[in-house]
Amino acid sequence: VTVSVLYWFFVRLSVGTMKTLGDGAYQRGTGVLAPHTGVDVSDEANEKARSQPELFTSRQALLFALAYRVIVALFIMRSADAPDEWYQSVEVAYHVVFGRGELTWEWREGIRSFLYPLPIAAGFWLLKVLGLDSAWAVFAVPRVYAGVICGLIDWCSYAVARKFMHPSVLCGQVAYALSLTAWYNVFMGCRTLTNVVEGLMLLAAFLPESLDGFLFFAGLGCGMRATFALPLVPNLVDRVRALVAEAQEASLAGGVARHMQPASPGERERVQRAAAVRCLVGIAVRCVAWAVFWIAAIAGVDYLFYKRWICTPWAFLHFNVFRGLSALFGVNPWWWYLPLIPFILGAPILLLLGLPAAMKADPHTFRAPGAPPTAAQRHSTFVRLVLVTVVVLIGSYSILPHKELRFIYPAVPPCLLLCAAAWVHDKRLWRWRKALVVVFLIHFVGFAGTTSLFWQQGPDSVMAHIRSAPLPPGASLGPPRNHRIRMLVPCHWSLAFSGAHELMSSIEHTNCTIDVDPATPPGAPKRALPMEHHLWIDFPLETAMWEFLGTDPAESHAIAERQRTEARFKADPTLFRRQLGDPLFETSVAEMPATLRSRVKPKSKRFPHRFVLFRSYSQWLEEPFLLPNGYEHERSVWHHPVDQSLGMDRYVEIWRRKVVPAAGDGEPGM
Repeated sequence: VTVSVLYWFFVRLSVGTMKTLGDGAYQRGTGVLAPHTGVDVSDEANEKARSQPELFTSRQALLFALAYRVIVALFIMRSADAPDEWYQSVEVAYHVVFGRGELTWEWREGIRSFLYPLPIAAGFWLLKVLGLDSAWAVFAVPRVYAGVICGLIDWCSYAVARKFMHPSVLCGQVAYALSLTAWYNVFMGCRTLTNVVEGLMLLAAFLPESLDGFLFFAGLGCGMRATFALPLVPNLVDRVRALVAEAQEASLAGGVARHMQPASPGERERVQRAAAVRCLVGIAVRCVAWAVFWIAAIAGVDYLFYKRWICTPWAFLHFNVFRGLSALFGVNPWWWYLPLIPFILGAPILLLLGLPAAMKADPHTFRAPGAPPTAAQRHSTFVRLVLVTVVVLIGSYSILPHKELRFIYPAVPPCLLLCAAAWVHDKRLWRWRKALVVVFLIHFVGFAGTTSLFWQQGPDSVMAHIRSAPLPPGASLGPPRNHRIRMLVPCHWSLAFSGAHELMSSIEHTNCTIDVDPATPPGAPKRALPMEHHLWIDFPLETAMWEFLGTDPAESHAIAERQRTEARFKADPTLFRRQLGDPLFETSVAEMPATLRSRVKPKSKRFPHRFVLFRSYSQWLEEPFLLPNGYEHERSVWHHPVDQSLGMDRYVEIWRRKVVPAAGDGEPGM
């Protein structure tokens, strides 16, 4: 309901904008803007248009976008996308401020910079100092931060279109409306992912007039992800070209002012060439200076976290690109992103049909009152620049072997700018604007509502239950604090301490540290040793009984084989894929006992107060493991509309221990 009300509000803004600035635009002699007709409007009409107030100011646009996105992130967003939204930001900040929590292998390898989690850590520190660090407050700080970042993306879309596109008012407000109504900005933009900040930096880099302003935002984005430098190349080249042309013109103008105009074309060419060389040298010096500044700043910030000097952008490139170890997470074909672009843009991708009209806009396309003669030319040049930026971004990321849909989120805001320009400049699309608004409304409410409220809701629902449910028998908030939770789910499926803060003493996920097989032949593709995470997915009962009870894998596998023949396993198609005896990962059934013994220590885990696991896992563990060890079903929560891979189905179950643990099974307070 909230999404629908907010959408109605800014649809009224966009429709009002179109009505104020564009109604009758294609009727000869009646429109104020008169696009594509070449008809001069009267001075009276121009004066009337000049006096038309804008629907909102830049400050109002900023405040509305921030309020809207914070509301969405804090109260509407209930879904999850990838573990990186917690373990590359929130959990790292929590670890720094509160001194506990798990750091993933990326932080042990030193390939991530602390630059991005730093603002979240500042918010946690402020709560801690003021004594306001309740479980809900700690949970809310990253959500507010994500909402602010996404709100700034909306405002930057408005500001960039307002500054570079023509007519500026109409393009700015249409771009603003499209950004607010993009479903992917709701689903992905309101998350604590570095990809979202990259999208903000890519837009912000267009705004500064000076090269120094561009280099500031470019360095900040590259500090978070080194590969972000690639989509910045078109913007840098365009700025260098403009600065060189300006320097050449200034050299000739300076000669005329000193009555020293070059006497021949050859002399003028020499003067211009010398000016271009001086300009390029100056640009190179400034680029190097900013690079040194950002490398030093990032190294200083990372020193506070790692307690050693390290260059994380280089470590990131070395690990993922030069060593090619990102391929261990999966390899996709080069064209993998292409069919997904229409999906993430949604219905507004229809507007790109008008992109040719936006790119060939000439000074007579829109005769806006008071517009300089070069405004439409500047618009056309900028549209081409944005298009090249999008192509470079998607093309460069397509070269990398490992791909995820969120990696190309930075391409979404520039694509929406192209959609806004195409909508305004294409006569046919503009004529059908009311019907398109209805289509966008239906698409937005359907996609944004589904993906925000019903898509992978399990992690948020589990943490909400832990924050509100009574403690299990034997658990205590201390002192000493003693409430242990074990996540028998895929690798880092849920957030950890930041989701419940002081309401737990420990929370443990399955281990998914990447260990490269030392027996890999030289020159062969790197092969990772089996993870505990993979063993849990393929052999849940064998791994559980080995880790907690020390039962030999061969013996527990016999129990699993007997269960597979039971009628309930055969009748329920939603049960775990392993009922077919087909492991998802490298370890075969024959190799399982030896692999489990070598990769996991027997009886190395203590029984927790709560287990969190998918229903497909609990079916395997309930009778031979959970019930005999004193656990009872506490609650099932909704996760996903359809069954997924890796044993993830529609429901997540929470099991609690109904008996007080025996002496020695507790845990020291933390």
